[in-house]
Amino acid sequence: MSRRGFLGSGLAAAAALSLGGVSALLKAVPASANTIAGPLVRFQGIPMSDADTVVVPPGYTAEVLIAWGDPVSNGPAFAQDASNSAADQALQWGSHSDGLVYFPIDGSRRGLLVENNEYTDDGLLFPDGAANWNEEKTNKSINAHGVSIIEIRRDLKERRWRVVRPSKYARRITGQTPIKIGGPAAGDPRLCTSDDPTGKLVLGTLNNCAMGFTPWGTYLTCEENFNGFFQKTLANRTSLELRYGISTTAGSARPPVDAVNPRVNNVYGHIITWKYDKDWTEPDFEWDIFALCGDPAVPAHGSTIVGDKFGSPDGIYVAPSSRLWIQTDVSASTINTGDYAGFGNNQMLCADPATGEIRRLLVGPKLCEITGVTVTPDEKTMFVGIQHPGESPDDSPTNPANPKGLSSWPDGDAGGRPRSSCIVITKDDGGEIGS
Repeated sequence: MSRRGFLGSGLAAAAALSLGGVSALLKAVPASANTIAGPLVRFQGIPMSDADTVVVPPGYTAEVLIAWGDPVSNGPAFAQDASNSAADQALQWGSHSDGLVYFPIDGSRRGLLVENNEYTDDGLLFPDGAANWNEEKTNKSINAHGVSIIEIRRDLKERRWRVVRPSKYARRITGQTPIKIGGPAAGDPRLCTSDDPTGKLVLGTLNNCAMGFTPWGTYLTCEENFNGFFQKTLANRTSLELRYGISTTAGSARPPVDAVNPRVNNVYGHIITWKYDKDWTEPDFEWDIFALCGDPAVPAHGSTIVGDKFGSPDGIYVAPSSRLWIQTDVSASTINTGDYAGFGNNQMLCADPATGEIRRLLVGPKLCEITGVTVTPDEKTMFVGIQHPGESPDDSPTNPANPKGLSSWPDGDAGGRPRSSCIVITKDDGGEIGS
């Protein structure tokens, strides 16, 4: 299969965000995998959970590092009644955090944490939800999207990670931030608008989901579901617009999904692996199935998992040690019901690519998605995104009159509403995560 055909044009939608300090940030990209003697996955996998909390194995600690609405530097504190203004939100951690990367400044002790902010929930974002919509609400929603950047440091005395405030590095990139268009696309007539006839400037970035990073110290943020922001009449939609799901009414009409799957009724999903003869510069590669998901104890599932059951793998991350981290995104309407009865809340697992063994390290709170994972260079700290705890099973906005009706994580009784957050995981004995 062609590498270019496999990847498609997805990389063309990525926006590179320079973070500075290239010599230090280059360390974010390991030159090669660390060599580890013995098995990669050594912890005891944990049971499934449907509790409204983050669960990790004995000997591990998971704490909230930053949550939606917390200031990224000097800035306004989060108002639990959602009364923060649009201007406040532009200085606060964005909503519905997703893909993330740790960029070292001082190795595994100090660095920048960069995370996408994918979308918003009007029932959580405003005290009265979508009622009485106005320009201020539009601006707050726009400012909750984008990318959030914070400086973090490990307190050696307390052995805890903290957000550095104030920080000259901390910033927000929102749906209104001016972004320069570079490369061969700059100035193309198809990018020229009435606001920017030069075709070299765009305002903001939205629906930021997937991410990556480059060897020269920049962050790649990738937009998705852009079709939800546009509408066209049936008569003038092009074949490409139809393929991408541009609807006759504004909304997130899903584009069609290919019917090619490795098994009939592939409700649990699968993970593939591919390899080159030498490296990624080759035009072709070989691929195979790494795991057919489901419950390996139930023959009807057809699962090939060696270890703990899971379904709907959505995010994967290969750590420097070669540990493969798998994050799931079972939809809120499906969690622990129907085909997924007994699977519990969404989870994160660790796989040994050589043996295929998979063990469950983390289970998230109710109705959340596990999104984004990164480690420090020594792999003794892991950062994980917890998105949309308490999401409505029918995909509607949260009821603003009862925002904690389905989840109160992470603030519990003291909080006013659930909040997407980035958590930090450490091992009590100071060892590598997964060891």
